[in-house]
Amino acid sequence: MIKPLITEDDVLHDLLDQVFTSDAADSESALLRRARHVVELRLAFDELQTTQVPPKPGLRLNCKNADGVVPEENASTFAALVANRLAGQKNEATAIHNVSEAKTPLRTLERKVDRDDKR
Repeated sequence: MIKPLITEDDVLHDLLDQVFTSDAADSESALLRRARHVVELRLAFDELQTTQVPPKPGLRLNCKNADGVVPEENASTFAALVANRLAGQKNEATAIHNVSEAKTPLRTLERKVDRDDKR
């Protein structure tokens, strides 16, 4: 959609290459990395479109969410979705770490009780 609108020497071409070289099939982290590249590309493209004479509208995507609703979506809302998911991913990692930290003393106590039972 964007590729025909940019020239080979355009700055957007580098951003587009980053999007295409990101493999989103590996993990959620890779998918979010690619989404961050898409956000950068969309914001730069929208900025370029507004500087055109006459100004052109920014890029809009038509997609359906899980409920079949077509949300009003633009670059800033997409960027907010990516940022929220990144924050959620960090919260999940913190929660997993906290659970692991809480299990350590329990495992130590379990080993002690097992040793005492064997005596």
